[in-house]
Amino acid sequence: NIAGGDVTTDFVLRGPDPNTTATIEGKVFDQVLANFEPAIDFPLSSVWVQLYRLVPDANLEDGDDSYYEYVIDTLTDPQGLYTFAGLSTGTYKVQAQGVPENYIQGSYGGGCCDPNVDGTPIDIVAINQVFANADIGLTYNGTRIVGTVTNADTGEPVSSDFGWFGIDLFNDAGDGIDTRGTNVAGQYQIPVDPGGYYLA
Repeated sequence: NIAGGDVTTDFVLRGPDPNTTATIEGKVFDQVLANFEPAIDFPLSSVWVQLYRLVPDANLEDGDDSYYEYVIDTLTDPQGLYTFAGLSTGTYKVQAQGVPENYIQGSYGGGCCDPNVDGTPIDIVAINQVFANADIGLTYNGTRIVGTVTNADTGEPVSSDFGWFGIDLFNDAGDGIDTRGTNVAGQYQIPVDPGGYYLA
């Protein structure tokens, strides 16, 4: 409580901990399309990516009880990129568990979704280390139509973010059954059942 008069309160602001300046970054993408010939780079945005850190066993006499504990999560950006910054030295794993429709969850290095079993460990050994290309390829499970929308005059990809538009899917009877937008690379995908369709 302040009864009256002037009150002075000082604050000391601290900068970032110099021991937590490492970074892990990577990309989440469609593994099936990446395996095409030629490969198709199809980034996956708005995917939840989780970071886990190894907690070593302090007493190995009764066996190794080390385990990975959850640290934080983040969303991939429109280019499918994610970043975990401000990390201390240690061993980490990265997994993509909040994935888009019809995709199977995955980890950096493969497998999912137990961090104590699946994925490849990432060793951060220096405080300013940047571990890049911790990429996660996700497998699509199902049937779909995939394509790219480009500007007829320039050949540049057209994103739905530029004056939103959609790709309309119709069945053989002419009924509209779905509408999907394009990503920043002008790419779209529409899940379908086997059958005849046309797009507009």
